[in-house]
Amino acid sequence: MTSPISYLERAATIFRDVAADIDPAGAPLFLCRCAINRAVCLQDLATRTEQAAPLRLAAQELRAHLDNPAFNWPPSERLTAEIKLGTLYREIGTMEKSVDFLEASLEVLQDHLAGLASVAPSASSTSGQDLGNAHHELGLTHRAVYDLHNLQPSLHAAVASFRAALAHRDLARLPTKSEETRNQLANALNALGSDQGSADLLREAAAMSRSLLTDDIRGRNASMWRSNQVNLATSLASWARPLDTADAAPLLEEAIAALRLALSVSDESRRTDTMHNLGRALELLGSRRDNREMLEESVAIYERLLADYPASDPAIRHMRAKRNYAQALLELGHLEEGTDNLIRAISQLEAVVAFFKRDEFPEEWRNAYLGIGRCYMEMAHRADGANEESAALWTGAIDALTIALEVTTRAERVFWIDITERLSRSLCQRIEATGDERDFPLAIAHARAGLEIVDPVRETWSATSLQNTLGMALRKVGAKTGDIGMLREAVAAQRAAVACEPAGSSQISGLLQNLALALSILGSHEPGGESLAEAAEMFRQSLATRVEGSANRKLTAVLMDYGSTVRHLWDHSQNVADLDESMDAYARAASLCQPMTSSWGTAQHGRGVALRIKGQVTEDADLLQQAVDAFDQAIECRFALGEADNLANSRNSLGYALMVLGGMRDDGPTLQRAVDTLRDAVAGDSQSYAVRFNLANGLTLLADHVPGLVHLQEASAVLIGMLRTLPPHENGRRAGCQELLDEVTQRILGRQFSMGLS
Repeated sequence: MTSPISYLERAATIFRDVAADIDPAGAPLFLCRCAINRAVCLQDLATRTEQAAPLRLAAQELRAHLDNPAFNWPPSERLTAEIKLGTLYREIGTMEKSVDFLEASLEVLQDHLAGLASVAPSASSTSGQDLGNAHHELGLTHRAVYDLHNLQPSLHAAVASFRAALAHRDLARLPTKSEETRNQLANALNALGSDQGSADLLREAAAMSRSLLTDDIRGRNASMWRSNQVNLATSLASWARPLDTADAAPLLEEAIAALRLALSVSDESRRTDTMHNLGRALELLGSRRDNREMLEESVAIYERLLADYPASDPAIRHMRAKRNYAQALLELGHLEEGTDNLIRAISQLEAVVAFFKRDEFPEEWRNAYLGIGRCYMEMAHRADGANEESAALWTGAIDALTIALEVTTRAERVFWIDITERLSRSLCQRIEATGDERDFPLAIAHARAGLEIVDPVRETWSATSLQNTLGMALRKVGAKTGDIGMLREAVAAQRAAVACEPAGSSQISGLLQNLALALSILGSHEPGGESLAEAAEMFRQSLATRVEGSANRKLTAVLMDYGSTVRHLWDHSQNVADLDESMDAYARAASLCQPMTSSWGTAQHGRGVALRIKGQVTEDADLLQQAVDAFDQAIECRFALGEADNLANSRNSLGYALMVLGGMRDDGPTLQRAVDTLRDAVAGDSQSYAVRFNLANGLTLLADHVPGLVHLQEASAVLIGMLRTLPPHENGRRAGCQELLDEVTQRILGRQFSMGLS
């Protein structure tokens, strides 16, 4: 059976031979049509053989015929030939990835268009058809330039050309031609809208694709109907990307439905692309809904595609499939406890990075490194803690995200926002893991860079996360430096994060907690208790909005921060109810902890402080004894865990509580234990003003129960040492030391006088 290729070769030869026998002067119209028909045959031959040689031959011959005065081209045939030449140059440029041929196509088509524009258009549809054809073909060439070099000006030019073509074709009432242009315009709007993160362009693209999904078009042009189902799905998926799940889910559901419909009419050559898009849409919706079944279907689709690709398939398609396969593995790994799928995803993405050249394919480079960074972030969360493994994983995430940001511009706003948010958050997490705070300025800078272009109305998740990350970083730097301005900015950022989050969100509790922390730290640096009072209320709201099943570890942290805040609020309010809230919060936190863990020790210590203050102000010895018991438990825990600084702090608090209790009961043994405990505390933290002052105070009280000068002299030595080391600007502390030293000195002199008389 004769193949179509043989027929095309024979037809091209016949047109050549016939043209050779024609006298140009006698039959110019027939000669020109033979030249055009031969070019069409060679063009079809190139398409079927996937060879550029027939295209080159057709373009060379047609160019020569157009430049040959002997041909005497009739106007209508010349228009057809010029359009055909521009098309041939474009197809050569696309097939050979040659910018020279694409530029030649642009030159031919622009000259052709200029020639048409210079002629006064008639009222007939012919002029509208010619202009529509010229703009349409010019749009296709601009799009080819964009596809080759990712140049956004070319994509803008393609959209403008297709809009012009559509206007002429609609005016000329050429419905079939208009459909072709709408199809191409929807495709170009998709690409431009995705690049710019423009919901308006994507919405327009979706509407244009929907207009082509009629039963009539499906019946007479199934290929276009399928193409627009895919275009519609692409628009919807890109449109959904920055939206919250509630807004994105309906768009993604429609995209998945469109792709399943497209598969119902896809031939084998198109099925692969459609399956690829379906896998992507399933991954996007599955990741939003934490739907394992959708993600598993997405993974299975990509595994089948990668296994079935023919050896002749372009390598670039393999790599893009690997990239999306890795994305599906990443999202599935997010739902799992292990890291197997995350490691598999990194392996796929490393292959993608090794294939794509950074300068030629910056988008692929960016997407791959963004994926690698996300995988490392997921694994770092699983390591969870201040350890070398966690720090190394956060470093891996930061390195990958930094590379991704290097090839991302602010014009690519969706990616710019996503990467800056993740980079800022990863830097903050690495600080938590290492304790090295040098990354804070960079974390703050990245968060601000994202916030400069984020839309808090349309991109609420990103806006919330960026504000939250900025607030946390500012809070930690402000807490360390005591910078009130920075702490106020932290509070403002956390307020903005809460304001961005939709009501009823599962994230609101954590955001309220972070706002409360920022207010609490600000309140500790400001006079008055307004910020502390608001912080306490934010903690209450955070606790009230926590989702059932929240991890005990996180709930424990909120309770202890709340307990600390209301305890400090008491300093301003002098309201014993604040101390009761503090005790209750710490007691509840302790009940959620495993005994003898660091958190349990912290909770016991915090509860002891609140008990001691209330016992002291209400002169309740029973409460003071409960405080002593709580501090004893904290000390036992912190000693066992080797927490030296925390141990010294608890010993100081225990010593002070014993000193108050001993003074209240006028009990020498209790005061002796207080002094012994405070001596241990000084040994653990010899530079602490509070510990040394408490020791001097305790020694002074104990001297009332023990004859002689030993305890008073020790108290005097401690106070003199403090006065020697306290800097001159510490006026309040120096005055307190001097006042107690004067009292101790008087008592020493008095006791020496009494001893002398005796």
